[in-house]
Amino acid sequence: MFTDDPDTPTAYLTIQGFVEKVVDIIPRTLVFQGNSGEVMEKTITIIPTEKYPLNILELNFKTGQYLTCELKKIQINGKQGFKIIVRIKKDAKGNFYDKLLIKTDSRVKPFITVWIKVRKQ
Repeated sequence: MFTDDPDTPTAYLTIQGFVEKVVDIIPRTLVFQGNSGEVMEKTITIIPTEKYPLNILELNFKTGQYLTCELKKIQINGKQGFKIIVRIKKDAKGNFYDKLLIKTDSRVKPFITVWIKVRKQ
């Protein structure tokens, strides 16, 4: 932190606290590797905690040029969750990055971002 005190222009603060988990996202990042012409897919599992339930309202990619996705509601150990199946379109070739933007109805976690890395030859 900066101050207007000429004798102490900088002050250091320590902040300590507990951070509660709102949602489990498995995996946090998707990495695809393969050959062009292959249809590849991976699944993201999202499980909200009991204290912070949420629903998924929208799925959008930043660019979405080579990607599609599908949302499914699931039950895991009696808890409501979601599976998002991300697919690479058949004609994709080369290396690129994108991100999946997941819009929720949660006031605590209104957006979830999952990064996607693709390497196709």
